[in-house]
Amino acid sequence: MSRVALALVLCGLVGCGDDDSSDAGADSGAPDATLDANDSGTDGGADAPDADGGPDVVVPTNARERLGLRGPEVVGFREFPVSYERPDDGGTRELRLLAWYPGSVDEGERPMYTLRSSTVARLDVEAKPGSYPVLMFSHGHQAIPDALAYVMEHFASHGWIVLAPEHTGNTVVDGDSRTAEIYYLRPHDVRASLDFALADEVLGALMGSPRVLSGHSFGGYTAYALAGASYDVDAIRDGCADESLGSAIFEGLTEDALTLLDGGFADDRYDAMLAMASGDFGLFDDFSEVTIPVMQMVAENDGHPAGQVADDEYWNALDGEDDLRWNLLGGAHNSFSDICVMIPGFARCSEQDAQSEIDLVKLFALAFVRDRLMSDADAAAVLGEGDVLVELTPRE
Repeated sequence: MSRVALALVLCGLVGCGDDDSSDAGADSGAPDATLDANDSGTDGGADAPDADGGPDVVVPTNARERLGLRGPEVVGFREFPVSYERPDDGGTRELRLLAWYPGSVDEGERPMYTLRSSTVARLDVEAKPGSYPVLMFSHGHQAIPDALAYVMEHFASHGWIVLAPEHTGNTVVDGDSRTAEIYYLRPHDVRASLDFALADEVLGALMGSPRVLSGHSFGGYTAYALAGASYDVDAIRDGCADESLGSAIFEGLTEDALTLLDGGFADDRYDAMLAMASGDFGLFDDFSEVTIPVMQMVAENDGHPAGQVADDEYWNALDGEDDLRWNLLGGAHNSFSDICVMIPGFARCSEQDAQSEIDLVKLFALAFVRDRLMSDADAAAVLGEGDVLVELTPRE
């Protein structure tokens, strides 16, 4: 599909009905965030664009600025084709993998994301030699892998490799229907993408540690599956019979699919997780194997009123001492993505300043992983200071 045609599809989604992708239930099929905003290159408004459209360098003076402003690294971007054999004997599955990484020189063409040209990254620029931490991102239902490009570019500018596979058959151009197979293909997409990156001649030389798993909405479900959450197969089977569970997983559900779910998809190659507005909690029944630090990121207007921590099912299922719950006050389901900046009033955006919400996502996501995995003093200071628009709940 051409970019113009895709733009028309996306614009046609404005005003779509809500899906219940908070942890109280499963996604009903409305789109998650699906495109990038027109990045001003400011990373929060502190920089002014230069003649090339990119930001001037601003020297940070405190912990919040050091983590919240664009980092010192040039951001490179390129795409890779990935293929693997499906786990259900369905043949070869092909997908597109997006990668952001520290670049060697701030020169060359700007990459075109789904609907706009980046003002930060450089297309196919040579990578800066080194070993870097890794962020893996799973996009939501009816979404695209560059839906959170602000966040991806931010991490890369701070010296991270960022990988975002496109979940073939579950993007904005594929319609709102989904069947049982996508529930087990998504974790395999992510696993295959990490396998590819580690073996690739370009990416493999850059892949270091720690590694962080992340996802938004249906991608949050995917991340929890990979982190070790176990499926309640009996409830899924029974729910398929009486439609009590309220999940799209019942479409095309077979015993073979249940067998794959029952085996789980845990991947122990990750050290922490950022779970954003995650859905489909009801499919899981055991989180005891989720042992990595989790930042459970939710939004107030996505079913998480302030002060109602006890109603957060995902949070209540976790018990790690390094877990942290992050609630964006006044925020909505798509506040984590770029789409609310580009299309104010898009489905499930808040009434707050969308760029400010994105800036908070970038700041606290980076602070969490640097505090929990790198013992970073600036990160600890950011988490300790908090923000008036963020409700932080540590594990007691």
